Amino acid sequence: MTFYTTCIRTIMKYACAVFHHGLPEYLSNELESPQKRALRINFCLSCPLGMLISLAERRCAISAKLYAGIISNQDHK
Repeated sequence: MTFYTTCIRTIMKYACAVFHHGLPEYLSNELESPQKRALRINFCLSCPLGMLISLAERRCAISAKLYAGIISNQDHK
């Protein structure tokens, strides 16, 4: 699980704040596939999907945080 969170998930979240809103639904679902597989591997095929936040929710939160920071900064060009 540590390998997944430090290596795989960080790569899948790279630059997500920029492309999240332009990502079609089918590609968003494809990005969820490795997370589901990692959970199945780590928990012997009984996948507790509620244990981790979905990547789509993470991308949305990261994107919202980025743009909120831009909007609240008066000096941002």
